[in-house]
Amino acid sequence: MRLGSPAVTTGGGDWLGAFLSRVGCGPGATPPCRVDFLALHYYGACDAQSLYDFLNAWSRPYPGLPIWLTEFSCPKLSSAGTVAANLAFMRTALPGLGAAVPALERYAWFASRTYSNAGSETGYENCTLFNASGRGQAALTVLGRTYAAM
Repeated sequence: MRLGSPAVTTGGGDWLGAFLSRVGCGPGATPPCRVDFLALHYYGACDAQSLYDFLNAWSRPYPGLPIWLTEFSCPKLSSAGTVAANLAFMRTALPGLGAAVPALERYAWFASRTYSNAGSETGYENCTLFNASGRGQAALTVLGRTYAAM
C-alpha cells in the first residue's frame, strides 16, 4: 500500500514542507522516504497555466515524489466560480495536464456532487459532476459529461 502526504491546498505549502522534512522527505531526501506521493488540492486561479505552475512548483523540490491532485475546480466561492468558468477551466486544463506536469500521477475533480443543507447554497453547485434528479437518481451535469468524455 502506498502512503500519501496530507493533502493541502494553495495556502498550505509551509506546513506541508515542514511536515515532509520531519518525516525524512525534505528537498533532496533520498529513499526510503516515508511518503510515496504528494497529495495536493488546487483552488487557485481558474486557468490551466496557474494550475500547471502550482503543481510544478511542488515537483521541483521533491523530484522523486509523484503528485496526486486530489481536488481541483473553481467553486462558487468567488465570482469566477460559474458553471461556464468551470467548463472552460476543465476543457483547457485537462487535455494538457499530464504533459505539462510530468510528476502528476492521478487527479480528481471536486466536487463530484452537490451538498444539500436544507436547500441552501454551499459554493459547490457550479462545479459538480452530478446532481440528484427529481426521482433521487444521480444525473451527470454538463461538467460531468465533459469530464467523463475526456
